[in-house]
Amino acid sequence: MENLTAPKPLNLSEDSTSSERKLWLDYLKSLNDRRLQSARNSGLTDYALFALLGGVIYWATPRVPKLLSTPDIRQSTLVSIVLLGDALIYFLFAYALLVAYCKGGVEHRVIPEVRRRVANIQVWIFLFLSLIYSLFQLWVGSWLIFPSIFIRWSILGLGLWWLLNIVLGLSKRAKMIKQARKYKILLPNFTVSSIDPNIGAVVYIFTLGVIAIYSTIILVIYLHKLDWIAPLSSATIILMILAIAGILFQRGLNGATQATYDTLERDILLDHLTADAIRVRFIRDTLGSETARWLDGLLANLKSENDDLEILDAKARKLFEEINKIAPQYATERRVRAEKVIEDLKKGIEKRKSVAEGIVFQAKLFVETHKSQKEHEVLNRWIDDFKLRTEEGKKVLADCTQLLGELKIIADQRR
Repeated sequence: MENLTAPKPLNLSEDSTSSERKLWLDYLKSLNDRRLQSARNSGLTDYALFALLGGVIYWATPRVPKLLSTPDIRQSTLVSIVLLGDALIYFLFAYALLVAYCKGGVEHRVIPEVRRRVANIQVWIFLFLSLIYSLFQLWVGSWLIFPSIFIRWSILGLGLWWLLNIVLGLSKRAKMIKQARKYKILLPNFTVSSIDPNIGAVVYIFTLGVIAIYSTIILVIYLHKLDWIAPLSSATIILMILAIAGILFQRGLNGATQATYDTLERDILLDHLTADAIRVRFIRDTLGSETARWLDGLLANLKSENDDLEILDAKARKLFEEINKIAPQYATERRVRAEKVIEDLKKGIEKRKSVAEGIVFQAKLFVETHKSQKEHEVLNRWIDDFKLRTEEGKKVLADCTQLLGELKIIADQRR
């Protein structure tokens, strides 16, 4: 008689999967808790920023009529906004690069889709606001009255520097988008900066620091003979309002990326995702794939296109043999069939060429942003594999082109 009280054997596989799922859930919860705790510890929660913004606006509103009614204060405030803004912006850029230099770089990954969209919005808003700021600075330098020509030309020079960089950035961005649309691909964004985190960062830090100090010196020269308290305080308040509004807007955009963590945590519980599925989702949606894997994916795509074209070539050759078996007096049927095969071959060849050109375009973007020795080693290995795939594709393209020429002879035959 069967022993019903005997213990069931343990399923080690199920226990291991459950423990891994629990580790993933604990990790996601710790990420959320860490983010909230960081905001609390800094004291700069969204509520605190909103309260600060409201307090600054409440304090500044009664002083606006006096500012607008006094031409000297109004002009000196506009000049102070420009010069103080330049100094702060360049100091912040230099500080950000200094932090990047101390870190020595970041993980080399492709930014996932949600973060990519947020990053694109941030870039376009920054370029648009910078364009407005540079035009405003040029207007200030052109139309306002200054105690010396040196201050005027300094402001105009800083404004032209801003405008030149923004125009170059916009043109480069527009060119990349045009090429991406041509190849029907999404522009990849990477976690690394286009600035080398070593020597390049040092050069940029020094350059930006010099410009920031120069802006500060010009501001001091301009204000030292004026009643500087009113214009400088007004400029500081205006820049503070803009900075707080920008931080709140930035946090609102970052909330979109936070939703991916919440969605993954919910799906783990509702859909009982396995540990492997959780890992794939986490890398794809939140962390981003490694650039080396991304490059390998481009090669895999090229190989797939080569294989598809090779299959199409074999199919077209079989049809070509069938067309040749048709008696010459049935010229119309031969021509119609040949034209259909020609159309399919042309589409296949064009698709393969477009994919190859798109891969080269994405590889160029990778080269522009990845400049360290480690990345060059990865890229050199990838280039060797890419050359191999390209040679394979050239052979298939040559066969297809030869077959295309033979088919065109049949298609051009008259009845």
